Amino acid sequence: MSEGSEGKFFTKEERNVFTQYGATMLVVQGFEWSLKRLSTLYTDVGEEPTLEEALKAVEKKFASAAGPLIKHLKKHQSVPEKFLEELEQATKARNYLAHEYLFAYVLKKSWGSVVNPQETITYLRSQARYFQELEDELYKLIRERESELGIDRILTSDTGRLLEEIIQEKMIEGESEKYHS
Repeated sequence: MSEGSEGKFFTKEERNVFTQYGATMLVVQGFEWSLKRLSTLYTDVGEEPTLEEALKAVEKKFASAAGPLIKHLKKHQSVPEKFLEELEQATKARNYLAHEYLFAYVLKKSWGSVVNPQETITYLRSQARYFQELEDELYKLIRERESELGIDRILTSDTGRLLEEIIQEKMIEGESEKYHS
């Protein structure tokens, strides 16, 4: 943007809106990662997979979007149907926030529409609370599933910490490859 347009869009109030938008999207990303994490706990890797095969199956889940992850969870009938429906609605809200919300906000402002920054911040905060509540529910389901699988005991061991490090490294590699290709 040119210097002249910066004053038009980036007042102190707009910076506050953009800051809240970033904070909200951070919570949304936490929700997404919890959904991915839960989905990985229902990943079928076959009998006696190698570490590489298991990692590939998990990486695939981490690379998936929310919609396919929810479908995956539906197949396993592991998550209450009502909550799956809520996750589908949340995915729509997430997509709107990620792909349209900020652009629509800036467009309205550029067209001369009255945009109330405080109302916008209030809306974004409500969305952050909504996604945090969903993430909290996902976390409960993750803990239940880990307990069912005995993973909760493994995760506190040295082997579990090593596996966690490997998974994190693979996730970072996958993200890096996705954005650099």
